[in-house]
Amino acid sequence: MDFRFGVCFFTHKTSQRERIMRKTYGYMRLSPGEQRESSYLAMLTEAGVQKEQVYIDRISGTDSECAAFRCLVRDLESDDMLFVVSLNHLGKNSEEVKEHWQIITKDCGSDLAVLDMPLLDTRQDENIKDLVVQIFEEISKIRKSYSHQRQIEGIKKAKERNVSFGRHTKPIPKDFKKVADMYDKKQISARSAAERLNVSPKTFLKWYRNRGETIRNTHSDIS
Repeated sequence: MDFRFGVCFFTHKTSQRERIMRKTYGYMRLSPGEQRESSYLAMLTEAGVQKEQVYIDRISGTDSECAAFRCLVRDLESDDMLFVVSLNHLGKNSEEVKEHWQIITKDCGSDLAVLDMPLLDTRQDENIKDLVVQIFEEISKIRKSYSHQRQIEGIKKAKERNVSFGRHTKPIPKDFKKVADMYDKKQISARSAAERLNVSPKTFLKWYRNRGETIRNTHSDIS
């Protein structure tokens, strides 16, 4: 099946003679209620794309299926030409744009031109295919580094405001030492000790293993 100008239909396989001819396609990725579809189409036809060779995906916020793009990729062959109006028509984010750029220029071996960015035309220089991928990879690294730096700065400012992170520490009961001594003398079990302190056996045993520090904290809380 094919998906051209918003309609799916069956197509025949191109013959060897037809493959010699360089084919020209257009692609648009539109959101619901897009008001500029007619102007985008005019730009593509002005670039030399026939109306019936324009593939259109209409993507909603919850629908990420790109049926038209998949049909386009299936039809694209080496040395074919694809026009897009804008780079963001290739995907919803930089990672998807990079992925689709690679599919078109590397996997399909086709040329690609972005109409609102004339420098992004692989017909001008073969190196542009790799250059765009490298740029997006660098952008991804910068974003990750910036995000990590913001997290570090946020944590630092939170600590300055005495904001605690992670699970809150359960307060240690004042009679912990007495119960721990009874457990140490094997007068009660860990479960019984935990019940007396109203905590889980796991928490009691953790306090017991670190009872020197735990007892100090208990005295500090009481004072």
